[in-house]
Amino acid sequence: MRTTVKAPGVARGPKRAFLAPVWLLAILALLAVFAVGSALLALWDATARGGATVIVLRHAEKSAEPVSDPPLSVEGIARAARLANLLGGAQAQGRPAAIFISDTRRSAETAAPLAARLGLAPQVIAKGEPVATARRVLADQPHGTSVVIGHANTLPLLVSELTRGRFTVPADESTYDAIYVINRPAIGPASLVVLRY
Repeated sequence: MRTTVKAPGVARGPKRAFLAPVWLLAILALLAVFAVGSALLALWDATARGGATVIVLRHAEKSAEPVSDPPLSVEGIARAARLANLLGGAQAQGRPAAIFISDTRRSAETAAPLAARLGLAPQVIAKGEPVATARRVLADQPHGTSVVIGHANTLPLLVSELTRGRFTVPADESTYDAIYVINRPAIGPASLVVLRY
C-alpha cells in the first residue's frame, strides 16, 4: 500500500485560533519597543538639558559695628568686587541665572556688585532655613546656575541638602573665601568642588 504525502495547507476551521496568540505577541512586542524608546528619549532629554549648578558661599567680611546687622568691612567690599569679577564674566551656559541672599545687609552687599554686573535682582530668602532654601533654589532653577550667599552657620546644612547628603562642609566663622560649586546632574550623584577667591 502506497501512502501519499500532501503538502501542508492553510489551516482552516478550529485550528485557526492558533494564530491569534502570535499576533497578540507581535502587538505586545511593538508596544514594548515603543515604551523602551520613549524611556530612552526621556533619558536623553533629561541628560541634554543638564542638571543644576549651585554656587554656595558665605557673605564677605563684615564690620564689627553695628552688631545687629553690620555692613561689609573694607575687606568685604573688596571681596564682593572679586566675586563679581569671578562670576560676572561667565557666558552662556555657565552664567548665573539667579542670585539668592539672606535678609541681612552683609549678604545684600556681597551680592550687589555681582547682581549689577549680571543684571539680576537678588531673591531674598529666610536666613535660618537652609533646607527650605535648597528646595527653593532647585525649584526656581532646576537646570541653570544659581548663586546662594549664606552664613557660616547655614552653609553646612545647605551644602548637605544640595548634594543629597553626599558632602558636608565645616561651619567656620573665620573663613570668608570658600566657594562651594555643587553640580546636580539630571542623572547620577551630585559633586562638589571647593574654590578659594
